[in-house]
Amino acid sequence: MATGVLSSIFHSFPYGGNSRAMNGLSLGFFFLGLLLFCIFFVMSLMCFIMYPRAWWTLLRHPVYSLYLGCFPIGVGTLLNVAVVTVHEYWDFGGLAFVYVIWGFWWLDSFLSLVCAYGLIFLMCAPNSLNNIHLTSSILGPHVISKTCRLSRHSGYSLLLLS
Repeated sequence: MATGVLSSIFHSFPYGGNSRAMNGLSLGFFFLGLLLFCIFFVMSLMCFIMYPRAWWTLLRHPVYSLYLGCFPIGVGTLLNVAVVTVHEYWDFGGLAFVYVIWGFWWLDSFLSLVCAYGLIFLMCAPNSLNNIHLTSSILGPHVISKTCRLSRHSGYSLLLLS
C-alpha cells in the first residue's frame, strides 16, 4: 500500500511533479509495489492452500480478519497509478489496457464493498467484542470504504479514456 501511495506522491508532487524524472520515479515505485503485491499475494495464497484451517481461523478472529481489507486498498493504489502514470503520462497500452484496468477497477470496487461491510459483520457478529480487541484496527472497514470512494477518480478517468 505504501509503495503505491509513494508512486502517486511522486506523480503529483507540486515541484517538478510533471517532469520526466519524477514520473520515472513514480513508475519505478509502481513496479516495485506491483512486484511486492504479487509476491505477498502468492505467499498468502500458498499459506491458505497449504493450511486451509488458517483461513477459518483468520475469519473468526475479531482483529486479524480486519487486515483482509489491505488487499483492496493495495489494488486501488496500483490501479490509480496504472491509469494516471502508466497510461496517461507514458501512453502505454491503448484502449485494451484501459478496459483491462477498468475491469480490475470494478473487481476492486466490489471487493472493497464486501470487505467494508463483511469485515464489520465478521468483527461483531460471531465474536463478543471486549476491550482487549478495541484497537485502532477496527477503523479498517471505514478506511476501506473511504478508499473505495476515493478510487472513483480512477474509474472516472477510465470512463473518459474509453
